[in-house]
Amino acid sequence: MEDGLYRFLGLYKKSPPWVKQTVGACYGMLPYRVRYGRNFDVYRRLAASARGWNREEHDEYQFRKLKQLLEHAYSHASFYRETYRAAGVSPDDFRSLADLQKFPPLTREQIKNHQTDMLADNLSEDERLYTSTSGSSGVPLELYHHKDVTRPKERAFLHDLFRDFGFRKGDRVVVLRGEVIDGDRPWYYDPVDCNLILSSYRLSDATVVASCERIRRLKPAAIRGYPFMVFKLVQLMIQHRIEPFRLKCVILESENIYEDHRRTIQEFLGCPVCHYYGHTERLVFGGNCRLCDEYHIHPEYGHIEVIREDGSPAAEGEEGEIIATGFDNLVMPLIRYRTRDFAVRGAHGCECGRNFLMLRKIMGRAEEFVLLANGERVPFHNLLAGIHGRTWGLVYKLQCVQNAPGSLHVNVMPANGVSGEQAVAGFVTEIRKRMDGKFLALIGQVVTDIPVTRSGKTKLFIQQVEAAG
Repeated sequence: MEDGLYRFLGLYKKSPPWVKQTVGACYGMLPYRVRYGRNFDVYRRLAASARGWNREEHDEYQFRKLKQLLEHAYSHASFYRETYRAAGVSPDDFRSLADLQKFPPLTREQIKNHQTDMLADNLSEDERLYTSTSGSSGVPLELYHHKDVTRPKERAFLHDLFRDFGFRKGDRVVVLRGEVIDGDRPWYYDPVDCNLILSSYRLSDATVVASCERIRRLKPAAIRGYPFMVFKLVQLMIQHRIEPFRLKCVILESENIYEDHRRTIQEFLGCPVCHYYGHTERLVFGGNCRLCDEYHIHPEYGHIEVIREDGSPAAEGEEGEIIATGFDNLVMPLIRYRTRDFAVRGAHGCECGRNFLMLRKIMGRAEEFVLLANGERVPFHNLLAGIHGRTWGLVYKLQCVQNAPGSLHVNVMPANGVSGEQAVAGFVTEIRKRMDGKFLALIGQVVTDIPVTRSGKTKLFIQQVEAAG
């Protein structure tokens, strides 16, 4: 049901409050298995069961899923068939988990240039669900998820993680993410998931008292949002001597988490902090537990490798790039995808009893800050947060450069068939929605090339001003 209604999400968000309260409340009362379909329960049971598997059972499951995926991609996606033939490998060469390294890794540029050839020819367009991501590499991607599979699976694993922290369906949540909210009040209530949505862009000394009064009336079970914005809320509450809320947990997502920020949030609000690693491509999922802050990577969700620069596996305690393979998106398989996220590999297993691969720290999402004219710093990620859908389809590459406080150059390489004016206007308009124009001037321009770094990366943001402490 959820994926079938996905195309109406924009219409729902623009609807009058009384429509949201009526339609949203009724829809939100439906059980997850009705909203997300039978696959939600399938994956929920899988996640619960895998907690008790031993290492051999995890390896056996991963081998079986990878073998099926390789055979499917080789048979039904011409990109993989041609790529693997050129590399001299086929699914027959996959006889152990270690053999996966024989298959060439997949880059964002390949996805961008061969999107159509990566779609499985035995699945119809009706089974595809469009999505897009900006990522951190500066090469925006348009992707397809598997309808009634990808999103129910993600929801099931989130449900499994959150229940460890006492969170239950129907609990009220304050959300601080990339939402742009117009009107007098910098918040609105969405009854579908009992969410009070706060505008992170309007969170300030002028709004924090009223916002906290609204939060207190809600009596939420959790606050969920970007780490920097939740930290900013806590800092404002401390400065204005606002009493903390009684919460089951705080859920931090979508940004790198700085230890001092996490510690401040946890100490002030006096509740556990839950955080997890995942991305729009839906290939890997892992979160912390109540006993430790390392990421428990679910081996039944997808397969990950942490590799050194030379392509060999990183050892425990070493930093390497995360290479990820999703198991269940048969519409557009992504096999050995170079995430360009870097992590410190941990051990297998935790005191909580799960025999999962652990990541000690995610390194690759360290956010650089944009300097505003009033001296404030904001994470660059916030400028693009919430920009999804067709806007990313306007550009081939994007890069923002700051060489003076209070100004930002938005350099755009338009996608094929898109005018430079349209591509620039699309992103400048979206960024302006998220920033006060008095403090950040945007200079949009069309460029014919965006250079890569020595390591081959295309940086999404280049900061050429020394950030103030």
